[in-house]
Amino acid sequence: MNGYCLGGGLEMAMTCDIRIASANAIFGAPEIKLGWVGGGGMAFALAHSIGPSNAAMMLYTGDPVDAKKALSWGLISEVMAIEGLVTRACEIASVVAQRAPIAAQTAKINLRAAYSMTREDAIQYERDLQTICFATDDAAEGRRAFKEKRNPTFLGK
Repeated sequence: MNGYCLGGGLEMAMTCDIRIASANAIFGAPEIKLGWVGGGGMAFALAHSIGPSNAAMMLYTGDPVDAKKALSWGLISEVMAIEGLVTRACEIASVVAQRAPIAAQTAKINLRAAYSMTREDAIQYERDLQTICFATDDAAEGRRAFKEKRNPTFLGK
């Protein structure tokens, strides 16, 4: 993210699993200043991302926060110079793309589901997902590659 990330733009950004921003990025939920609130899940996303108190600060005041504060609150994962932003995003995407596809998809499903579960249910759900992943060809390849001290070749099977 670079520049202004306000209202619907912030809601869209909040749908991203990993968020990095330039040092000049500004984040905000200014809808309250106009007489309404966001309608795309802003409160839920902010509360889960930055905690209820920080979410309340953003939602109740409508005041923006800079990249430094967004990083300290956990709204974004990294802050960097604008010149390296796209390169860094591609680096992260490349790392994720090298992982076992089924495991990566399962990790995303697991993370999303964990938000709405009790701790005990989330642990059981994760164990169930782990069992599914262990049964894949990719998991067998991962174990072989580890044993043979080489990089795995995942096929999404």
